[in-house]
Amino acid sequence: MRQIAHSWVDAERWRCTDTAGLLSPAVKSLILSTRSLTCELEAVYGVDVEVELKRVGFCTIEPELSSYMGIPPYCRGFEREVWLRAGGKRLVYAVSVFSTEHTEKRLIAILKDARKPMGRVFVEENIPFNKEALEIATEIKDNKKFGFPVKEGTPVARRYRFSRRDGEGRWLVNGAVAEVFSPELVELRK
Repeated sequence: MRQIAHSWVDAERWRCTDTAGLLSPAVKSLILSTRSLTCELEAVYGVDVEVELKRVGFCTIEPELSSYMGIPPYCRGFEREVWLRAGGKRLVYAVSVFSTEHTEKRLIAILKDARKPMGRVFVEENIPFNKEALEIATEIKDNKKFGFPVKEGTPVARRYRFSRRDGEGRWLVNGAVAEVFSPELVELRK
């Protein structure tokens, strides 16, 4: 997974930061939401969210991310890097990683071929999961590396885990996603 930030804090602690205080209540709610980001963006923009696929493939899961996911370091992973777009604008850069050893092969195969937002895939394929361990990046210095259409401004990023185990404790889904909200979407209050 691309290095988004060097430091993450849990969502409750982030609520008390200066950055959180500068955001409008609607944007803060969007960042802290555990509901479907696709549905949230569609409600805000009144149009379908589309995916612009950047990269899909296999990777090695680095130690920091492995620790966050609760798996051994250097496991083989499946990675999906996209932009979520609405109204022709790139609004959210998202990269998700699933441990191939700890996720059903069926899900990996579906995500490998999907050309739609991941949240929509989970709903349409009736794949239950839990979102947990929401964290917010404390600082992102380089807006340009995410390919947003604006040159100025500071994006905000969050990450969380996808997980599900069967009745015997075996992993069915184990993944993580990092989402970077465009400065245009975030628009800090003056």
